Amino acid sequence: MNYGSIDEPIEFNYKEFKLLNFFGKEVKGLKKKFAFHKFNYIGIIADDYLVGFAAVSLGYMHNVFAYLYEYKKGVIYEYNAIGLGDEKKLLFPANPDEYEINFKKGKTSFHLSKSHINGQLSVDANFEGKLKVKCQVPYNMVNNQPLRVLNPSEPSRWTFTEKCAPLIPEQLEVLFEGAEMKYKKASVLYDWSGGYLRRYTNWYWAAFAGVSEDNKNIGANLAALVDENDYNEKAPHKALKMLSPREFLKEQKRAG
Repeated sequence: MNYGSIDEPIEFNYKEFKLLNFFGKEVKGLKKKFAFHKFNYIGIIADDYLVGFAAVSLGYMHNVFAYLYEYKKGVIYEYNAIGLGDEKKLLFPANPDEYEINFKKGKTSFHLSKSHINGQLSVDANFEGKLKVKCQVPYNMVNNQPLRVLNPSEPSRWTFTEKCAPLIPEQLEVLFEGAEMKYKKASVLYDWSGGYLRRYTNWYWAAFAGVSEDNKNIGANLAALVDENDYNEKAPHKALKMLSPREFLKEQKRAG
């Protein structure tokens, strides 16, 4: 495995990885299939509210969730669907560079696509007919320089993650119970993570994205208790490089 920062397209040939158990014996079949997990989260931050939604595949189970949070009222809507793993219910390809995620259950439909080649991130979601989101975001590795890190997880496992904040949408429409959620400025943060993760882990993650009053794009990704001993996930938007917490604070002070 070539661990570290990856700033180019990748061939995500995870099935060829030789997964070993605690005793050094190779894990095959369903156990190996169920050990591979994927997670894709999108956060939309506007003036008075934020919207978050994600698709999660744990091999044997899947989860799709969404929420709408108004700063003055708190959470005003939540959606959470959990089911047994089945690609007929949640289509979630294991390719962080080029993919389409599709999910449909009852009145809920969720479509998320990303292409670094075409430079586009697209969302078309309808959660129970109550929360509707349509979003088009320019996104590619050259202009946005996402944080892309491959790390070992325990002696015989690994985790890949791609994170970026902020992304500025070229089109955005958010409707809640038929009413348009208006905004003056909005930004998007992105997280795709996958691999043969630890079975038990603490992964404290925080990220923010926004546009300042003088129209400067700001954002950062922070993580603790995971991927700290190798190539960590801490990065401000301005530098987009691996920083320790102390280095991150110094960068923030320099930026004013």
